[in-house]
Amino acid sequence: MLARFYGQHLSWHNCGNGFTCSSLTVPIDYAHPDAGTMKVAVIRERSTGSHRGSLIVNPGGPGASGVSFVRDAAFAFDTLNQHLDLVGFDPRGTHDSTPVTCSDDPADDAKLSPVFPVTEAQEAAAIAQVGEVTARCAQHAGPLLAHMSTANVARDLDLLRRAVGDPQLTYIGTSYGTHLGEVYANLFPQRVRAMVLDGVVQPQEWTTGRLPGQGSEPYIYRLGSYLGARRWTEEIILRVMIARRVSVASLSHLLSAPRLRSLQRTRRWPRYLMPG
Repeated sequence: MLARFYGQHLSWHNCGNGFTCSSLTVPIDYAHPDAGTMKVAVIRERSTGSHRGSLIVNPGGPGASGVSFVRDAAFAFDTLNQHLDLVGFDPRGTHDSTPVTCSDDPADDAKLSPVFPVTEAQEAAAIAQVGEVTARCAQHAGPLLAHMSTANVARDLDLLRRAVGDPQLTYIGTSYGTHLGEVYANLFPQRVRAMVLDGVVQPQEWTTGRLPGQGSEPYIYRLGSYLGARRWTEEIILRVMIARRVSVASLSHLLSAPRLRSLQRTRRWPRYLMPG
């Protein structure tokens, strides 16, 4: 049922600055490949020396543009590019690929990327805004929204591997791109030539969590990445307050009581700035 997708040949065209671009046709639903198709945007920089295949890259996200990444960062792969075409793609539903369209209102885009909340009230408002747009997206996005899984992106990646003429995949993934690589290697273990996974995310924590009930938590909590963000935010606050000789108590309008107590317990906080 997938033979026609694996048998396709990409039609490349010049898209500026030495790059060529194309689009890969993939099924919306791999379980029902005749139910509809979509396009995946692809970019390529040809190898400068003897050709030995392609290096396909994914910069993470999820949903970051591999097309833009190749345009902006191709120089970082100059050594590999001597013998390998550098290939990037926009994952299904994103950027120049067939998009998931949730709304025609540009204001909704801003609601999905709100200004970073500082107070708890701002945090609650940001969560409500994102929830509102997400609910509308579920109603208006069409059939593609239900088929945006990493497994389907990995299947698209395998079609891309075949379309560029490689019997096995040579791949570099960073951040979320490591999870995509992990999923691909589990789906198609015999089709991997070489993989570099940089900044690996733990697959179980990324998807469902290790403990009961964790599946409903934000993935940054399951991964623990929020701890690093909080630690460095508090470190910045600490340094600014010390530099300005501002008391910890003056932060009460910015930080919750537990966070404030945490800062008060910081041994490096000068005594003259502590509340009496």
